[in-house]
Amino acid sequence: MAEVVGLAVGIFALVGTFSDCIELLSYITAARSFDHHGDLLSTKLDIQKLRLLQWAERGQLLSGEADRILGRDYVRACVQKILKNLHGLLDNTNGLQHRYGLVKTNSDSVNRDAAEPVSEQRLEEFITRLEAQLIISNNPSLEKSSGLRKKIAPVLKARWAIHDRMKFANLIADISTLVDGLNTIVPDERDATSNMIFSDLERTYNMRTLNLVLEAARGSSTLEQFARTAENVLVTRARRRIANILWFRCLQDRKTFIEPSHAKTFEWALNRPPDDSWDDLAEWLTSGSGIYWIQGKPGSGKSTLMKYLSSQKKTAALLKSWSEGSVYIGAYFYFWALGTSDQKSLYGLCRSLLHQVLVADAELTQLLLPQMWQEVYRSEDENHPPPSPAELKYAFEELAGMDLGSRKICFFIDGLDEFEGDISSAIGLFERLARNPDIKLLVSSRPIPACVSAFDAQPQMRLQDLTKGDISIYIRDTIARHGYVSLLDQIHPGSVQMLITDLQEKACGVFLWVILACRSLLQGFASYDRLGDLQRRIDELPRELEDLFQLILRRIDKLYWDQAAKLLLITYWSQRAEPSRPMSALSLSLLEEHDLDLRKITTFRRLSSTERFTQLEMLEGRLLSRCCGLLETKFLRGSENVSISAVQHLDDTECGTVTFMHRTVFEFLNAPGVLELDCLKVQDEDFDAYAVLAGISLHAAWTDHEHQAEVPVSHLNDTFLYASLAAPSADNSILSIIHRFISIMSFTGFDASVTTKMALHDEPARTASTLIIAIEAGLFPLLQRLSDLRYIDNTATSCDRSLLYHALRRPYLAPLHIRPPASEDTFNLVKLLLANGANAYEIFRFDPDAGHTPWETWVYETRPDPELVVDITMVLVQSSLSNPSSFTLAKIGSWVRSNFRDASMKQREKAAEFLEILDKRDCPKAHMEKRKSCGSAPSSSVVSQNRISKGRSRKRGRFS
Repeated sequence: MAEVVGLAVGIFALVGTFSDCIELLSYITAARSFDHHGDLLSTKLDIQKLRLLQWAERGQLLSGEADRILGRDYVRACVQKILKNLHGLLDNTNGLQHRYGLVKTNSDSVNRDAAEPVSEQRLEEFITRLEAQLIISNNPSLEKSSGLRKKIAPVLKARWAIHDRMKFANLIADISTLVDGLNTIVPDERDATSNMIFSDLERTYNMRTLNLVLEAARGSSTLEQFARTAENVLVTRARRRIANILWFRCLQDRKTFIEPSHAKTFEWALNRPPDDSWDDLAEWLTSGSGIYWIQGKPGSGKSTLMKYLSSQKKTAALLKSWSEGSVYIGAYFYFWALGTSDQKSLYGLCRSLLHQVLVADAELTQLLLPQMWQEVYRSEDENHPPPSPAELKYAFEELAGMDLGSRKICFFIDGLDEFEGDISSAIGLFERLARNPDIKLLVSSRPIPACVSAFDAQPQMRLQDLTKGDISIYIRDTIARHGYVSLLDQIHPGSVQMLITDLQEKACGVFLWVILACRSLLQGFASYDRLGDLQRRIDELPRELEDLFQLILRRIDKLYWDQAAKLLLITYWSQRAEPSRPMSALSLSLLEEHDLDLRKITTFRRLSSTERFTQLEMLEGRLLSRCCGLLETKFLRGSENVSISAVQHLDDTECGTVTFMHRTVFEFLNAPGVLELDCLKVQDEDFDAYAVLAGISLHAAWTDHEHQAEVPVSHLNDTFLYASLAAPSADNSILSIIHRFISIMSFTGFDASVTTKMALHDEPARTASTLIIAIEAGLFPLLQRLSDLRYIDNTATSCDRSLLYHALRRPYLAPLHIRPPASEDTFNLVKLLLANGANAYEIFRFDPDAGHTPWETWVYETRPDPELVVDITMVLVQSSLSNPSSFTLAKIGSWVRSNFRDASMKQREKAAEFLEILDKRDCPKAHMEKRKSCGSAPSSSVVSQNRISKGRSRKRGRFS
C-alpha cells in the first residue's frame, strides 16, 4: 500500500459524509423468504455501493491527491450536495418504509445464506485506508467515521429488509442517478473504471456472486461494463476450471523420470549433415506435415531424444517458422508402461494433450468440449467429474476436422509401444489428426509391427544407426577421463582407445548397453584391473540387453544374492501391482536396515533431516552394490530427477523414490523363467514382497502425515492394495500392518473407540478392530483363511455393529476416502460373513447412523455398481427369509424396482431375475402366512405385479 498522506482540510467533510453513506447502505439486506429474488435485489444494491467505492478510489478521496481532484470549491460543493442527498435518502425512515418498500428487521431475520457481496474486498480496502487517516489526522469531522468496520459487521448491520420489490427498484434507480452524478463531476480518466470493475470481479471467487452480478447488470445501459466483464470473468473461470479438471497429478511424471541427455549429444538431430540419408527432422519441423517417426531398439535413447527435442529453443523456433505468424501450440505426452493407467492409455493421452491445448488456447474449450462447457459454465458447484471417453473422442474428432485458422499444433508422442490396449485406436487417432494441414505429430516407438505398418512410409529416423558419435562422446567422458586411464596409457600407450573402439562396436547404437558396459569397466578401474582383465570384461559383455542383464545378476557377489533378490522382487511386484505412488526410498531404506523383515520393526520413529539424508545415502550405495545399478533412487529437482548424491537439501516431506533404471529391466524380469534364476531366489521362506510393500506404503503414509494435516490417502490405498495381494504365509504380517494402521490413524478422524477394543483380545494382530479394518478394506482372501470370524462377531459386541455392517458401509475407511474394494471381494465377503452367522437384520445397540440394521444401511446407501446391488441384495434376502424380523418380500421388490428403473438393460434383466426368485419364494401358502405374521403381507396388486414371465419385454415392465 502507498504511504499514507494526510488529507487537506476541505476534504474531511466529504470523507465523513461518504463513510456515513457506505454505512447506511450496509444496513439494507434481503429477508430470508426472498431466496434468489432477494439475492438479485441485494446484488443490484451492492453494485451501486461498489460504484461508490470505485468513485472514491478514482477521486483519490483518502489520499493526498484528493485536493488536486476535489479541491476546487465548486467541485467539492457539488460532490458534497450529492453525498448529502444520498445520505438523506438512506437515513429517512419514513421514505425507506413507504417510498422504497423496506421494513425494519433484526439479525435473526437476515438471509445468512446470501451470496458474498461483490463490493466486499474494495470495502475492506476503503476501511483500511480510512483507519490509517484516523490515526494521522486529528479532525473532529472524521471521529464519527471511527469504528466503521464494526458497524457494518454482517451480524450487526441489518436494520432494513426488502419487503416490496417494485418499490425497492426505485431506491436502486435513485441511488444510481446520484452515483452517475458523482461520476459526471469526476470523469473517468484512462479507462480507470473498466480496470477497477475487472479487478473487483476477477478477485470475486464466488461463482454465485458473479452469476448474480451478470444477471443484475444485464440490460442496464449504466451497468453494461459490469455485465460484459462479469460474463468475461465467468467464461475465463469456466475455461480455467475445465483445464484444471483435465489435468492429472502424474501428467509430467514420465518426462521428469527420463534422464537428461549427456552433454553435446543429440545435437545432430536438428542439424543433419548434408550427406546423411535419414529424413531431415529440422526441415520437417519447419515445413513438413503429417507424422514423423523416430524408431529405435530398446534402450537406444528414444525418450531421451524426445525430451531433448521438447526442451530445445531451436525446436520451438523451427515450429514458429512453420506457423508463419500463427499461434503455435506444442503438446507432449510420454507413454509409460510402468506408470498408472492414465500414463499408458488412450484416455490419459487425450486428457493430457487436450489439457495442454486448452491451456495454450482457451477459446477452443467450448468448441471441443461443448457438453462439459454446458455443465461447468456458470455452475456454482466446484466439483465436476473429468470428461468421459466419448467426450474426449468427440474433442479430437472435432480438432482433426477443424479449420484452426490462426493456430498450428504439433504433438510430441513418446513411447507409443508402451501403449496399453488396442494400439490401433491410438494410431488411428494420430492418422486422423495428421490429415489436418495445421496439425503435425512427432512420434517415437520401438519398431513393433503395428507401428512399422502405420509409419514406415512416413518421414523417419532409425535412432540406433545415428548415435555412434553420441556413444563415443559418452564413453570418452565416462571412461577416458578416469584417473586410472592415464596410468594404463603410460604402460600401454593407445590401449584405452582400443577399449573405447571395442565398446562402440559392440554397442550397436544402444545407449543403455553402453551405460551398463561403462559401469563394468569403472568397476575394473576401481579394482586396478590389468589391461587383459579389462579386455575380458568387454569380451564377456553380450550384445543383447537381456543377456547383459543376466550377466550383471550373475556377477553379484553371492554374499548379497538374498538382499539383491529381495530388492529387485519388491520393485518388480510393485510395478506389477500398479500402485498410486512410486515406492518411497526413505521407507524402503528403513525396512532394508532390518533385512526387509516386518517382524523386526516395532515402531516408526521420526528422523531428523541429517538422519534421513544418511539413510538415503546408504540405500543408494546398497542398491549400487547389491543390484549393480539396475535399481536407482530418484529425487525431483526442478523438472529433473537426480540421485541423492546430487541433492544438497531435503525438504521435510521429501522421501525420494526407487525405480528400475530402465523399462527394459522390468521387461527382463517379466520374461518367462527369469524369476527362477538362483540369484533371484529368496532364502527366507516367510518373505513376501507384497507384505513388505504394504509396510513400506504404511510407513510412507505415516511420514507424510507427520508433516501435513490431510490423510495420506494414496499411500494408504497402496497399503491395502498390496495387502490384498499378499500370500497366505504373510497373513500375520498383514494383520500386524493393519494393527499399526489403526494406531497411526486413531487421531485423524478415525473412530477413537476402535483402539480401546484391542485390549479385549490376547493377540494384538487378531483383535476385533483389526478384523474390522480387514473387512472394510475388502481383504477377502485373508479373511477366508481365518477361523475366528464367528468368535469375533459374537464377542466384540462393544463394536456396537456387526461385521456385516462394516462390509456394507465401511464407516471407518470411507470417511478417510480409502478406495473401496473390488465388487467381487465385497460380494464374497458378505457371503462369508453370512455363512459365519451374521444377521442382516440385527439391530445396532447404539445407532449414530441413519439405519438401525445392516439391511437398512444397505438400502439407503448409494453404490456405484448396480450389478453388485442386485448380487448382494439377493444373498442378504436369501439368508434371512426364515427370519421373522426380516423385511417383507413386497418391500424388497418395491425397493429393487425403484432403484433399477433407469438402469442398463443388462442390469434390469439381472434385477428381473431376482424379482422372479422373490415370486417363487412368495408362492407357498405357508410362506405367505409367515409373511402375514410379520405384519407386512403384500397386497394382491403387488403379488399380481410380481407374476411376470421371463420374456424380455415382460421384464422391462417390472421397472415401468
